[in-house]
Amino acid sequence: MAPGIASAKVTLSYPLYACDFDPNDPTRLVVAGGGGAGKNGVGNKITVLDASEPDNLGEIAEAELSKEEDNPTSLAVSKTVSGFTFIYAGVNSSTKDVEKGNNEHFRVYALGKKQKKGSPIIQEVSREQLFKSNDKATYQRLLRLSRPSENGVQLGVVATGFANPSRLAIFDTADGKKSLSPRGVLELDREAEDVDVIQTGPEEYRVAYCDNHSIFLKTISPKAELEDAIPIYDMPGAIGEREPGSEPPSSFRSLRFLTPNFLAVLINKPARTGAQIRILRITLEPTGYVANPAQTLFLPKKVTQATGLAVANLNPPPIAGGVQDNAHFVLAAADQASISIATLTHEVAHTVTFMSTPKLLTRVEDVHPMQITGLAFAPFTPTEKEGSAQTLRLASVSVGNTVVVQSLPISFSQEKKQYQVALKPASKAPEFGVRNAISVLAIVAIAVLLQTILELGGHSPPVLRAEERLPATIRNYLTTREPAHWQHPNEGASSGGAATYEAFADHPVASLLAALRSEAAEGQPIVIRPAVGERGADAETEKLATFNAGDEEGAREEIERDIKAGARAPIDARLHDEEEHGPHDGRTWEELGEEQKKAWEKRLREMGHWAGDLPETLFKGVLFSEIAGAVGRGIAGM
Repeated sequence: MAPGIASAKVTLSYPLYACDFDPNDPTRLVVAGGGGAGKNGVGNKITVLDASEPDNLGEIAEAELSKEEDNPTSLAVSKTVSGFTFIYAGVNSSTKDVEKGNNEHFRVYALGKKQKKGSPIIQEVSREQLFKSNDKATYQRLLRLSRPSENGVQLGVVATGFANPSRLAIFDTADGKKSLSPRGVLELDREAEDVDVIQTGPEEYRVAYCDNHSIFLKTISPKAELEDAIPIYDMPGAIGEREPGSEPPSSFRSLRFLTPNFLAVLINKPARTGAQIRILRITLEPTGYVANPAQTLFLPKKVTQATGLAVANLNPPPIAGGVQDNAHFVLAAADQASISIATLTHEVAHTVTFMSTPKLLTRVEDVHPMQITGLAFAPFTPTEKEGSAQTLRLASVSVGNTVVVQSLPISFSQEKKQYQVALKPASKAPEFGVRNAISVLAIVAIAVLLQTILELGGHSPPVLRAEERLPATIRNYLTTREPAHWQHPNEGASSGGAATYEAFADHPVASLLAALRSEAAEGQPIVIRPAVGERGADAETEKLATFNAGDEEGAREEIERDIKAGARAPIDARLHDEEEHGPHDGRTWEELGEEQKKAWEKRLREMGHWAGDLPETLFKGVLFSEIAGAVGRGIAGM
């Protein structure tokens, strides 16, 4: 588990497909699943668990459902009425009933005590059929409820799976009555990937759903008729014909309302190449409601495909449908058996509202032994006791029969006057691992070797006392071997009696070039460039930055930061390999114009690499890039 996050786990006797917390009690978790219809020996059940302890899950009640019917596939917990908490679930009727066209898929259960001193029990209250389908494989795939309301009814939405055509049914919850109050059924062009509902005012609601490539919005109010939902956002590249050879568009996987005007959407890139959470702002235009991207969080590279999304509001309005003030949101995205947790902030300034950039807090690996099938946050209820520990619970279930509840620490910010997760965001810088240690050791070893050679050649004070400590055979080897590709110091010298190479052998620039020449292949040039912060990033710099930062996003931020700072610290001198780095833009010292020579002389002097009349023969085999005119050139195409 991630540091700072407590975890409790329990293994039940059946595979799990859905979970939800009791909105009236954040310590009570309801899970459901089973083996489906038939004699497979695995029952269909609904279990209520006690999650009050951060490291333990205890059973409160359990109901064994009919083995002739399907297992629960969707689940939501409603409000408590007269001491009973109502549980809504999607359970297909028996095969015989379905074949007759009678599929009472919508079930209502009540959790409570028959007697004051008795244990809680789960009993079925009602079953109904909200939509009909000629396809025998149709089932109730999705189920969502709005927040329990003190100012209006609680609205519910269900959507079909494997239906042709797909349907979405809207209803008022029963509140303890025997039957629901249906609002109507929408026929969809494509199967809904996910659906959510939020109350926006007294008796007013918004329903949003998505298919693979489009998001739709429906407003519900006493004055509005139940018409088809309107499309508010299409996945870029998904509408119209694609050009031959172009990459397939990404696809929507899940969505959740943050506020009535902001949606969090889980997106998978094609071919299992990554996932992201996109925040959309919903606005009312003359043509109707539209949504536009406001923020994006790229999930870690390990996330090749995400499967579920859950959100929690740590500072919700006092009543459902009330005005949302400044608030801290927590987002959880599941992928296979792991969970990524992130945060973002909703801020209000006068009449303007906006969302901050989402920040990844942590990614918890291997939460379950098998694929995660359900994800849900408990409602956050702050305790009034000063100094008491505050936690936000996140539940997940899997087909491997496991239930895990993670407890995230919550603190109150006096400065922002809001609750927030008491965990630091994940650092984008890589940890100091084995690769970093090897790199440091290699640098130290090279530095020691260079210092040894300089001492043995009489070009450096005896810092390491190499003359005294090394055997004669090694001393002779290091001092008599000369790289074949070194140029003679006086070769090409002007007849005007220019200073010799040896006169500057102990100068920093000579040491720098000697070190590079000692590693160069035959004829391999040395290219000297301005620092990254001044010239921008070329492809080679991006590769090195990516290696150092650990990922492309971190490298991009490092390069952008250097460029914005206008960094002019050490010059960038390195060996150039055309096969690996491509053509260079360097020129020999003789090819440089006078302005460039003066600019480089000034730059080298500022960096301590030029003293007096440095001989031009020192730069044999060295190429120089232009100092001016390259600023930001590399970053423009990133």
